[in-house]
Amino acid sequence: MYFERLNEQNVEQYIDYLKLAMQQEPDMMTVEEIDEEGIRTRLRDSFYEKSTSILAMENNEGRYLISAY
Repeated sequence: MYFERLNEQNVEQYIDYLKLAMQQEPDMMTVEEIDEEGIRTRLRDSFYEKSTSILAMENNEGRYLISAY
């Protein structure tokens, strides 16, 4: 497993992971639906640029997101 800063180049992998998790374990998710556009928009937000979200990657797939503000 390796870690990358969440950015526009890997955000689609993270969204794909969320979709898979929602299908496989919906009871483990904390949301009813995935706000794909909201996730993409947050990457361009000035507040987000001052924070760090780290995406844990395994086999070139996003697995977990860790945020620090």
